Amino acid sequence: MHMHEAEKTPTPVGAALVETVLRAVYGRGSATAQQEYEIEVENPSAGLVDVLGTHTANAAVSDVAAIADSSGGKKVKVTGSFDLFLWCKGVNDTYVTRKKLHFVQDIPVMGLAGAAFKNEEAAARFIEQPICGRATVVSRGNSHTIKIPVTLSLAGEIVGDARVLVYARPWNLEKDPQVSASDDPSWTQPEGSDDD
Repeated sequence: MHMHEAEKTPTPVGAALVETVLRAVYGRGSATAQQEYEIEVENPSAGLVDVLGTHTANAAVSDVAAIADSSGGKKVKVTGSFDLFLWCKGVNDTYVTRKKLHFVQDIPVMGLAGAAFKNEEAAARFIEQPICGRATVVSRGNSHTIKIPVTLSLAGEIVGDARVLVYARPWNLEKDPQVSASDDPSWTQPEGSDDD
């Protein structure tokens, strides 16, 4: 039978080694990556000469999953979207167009080596709003394509049920007179009683 490291060390006086399952953080991580988007803009009457400005809004995470990576570790797979606003210069005027863009990004997570977690759940959030780079325009007749790099910065974490060993010591209220009855974990309020 394999003995855990904690079981090999001397137990503190009056304490017992107890095995329990706790909800714990396996690990956290962050990732910043750039994705290039190609956006088709069809506006034959106004045309498209240049992109004067860009802005992102409504960044949201729609799905998060904890998955294994090729090296045996874990990563958070994040799916989401954001709105991209483009201030465009046409032949005679300027106009604003909006596109909803989607993304998938993996976040490597540094966790406890060799730790076994069950019932894992992942969470993710934006560190900051997506940031646009310089947009370029490629025109073909009445069809125009805008190529724009967008930098996405996300953070993620994985939590799960971990089996751990802890030292526990029985609590004797009689030997600790400084503790009031209200602090005694064995004290319970009878069902149905109400102080209001």
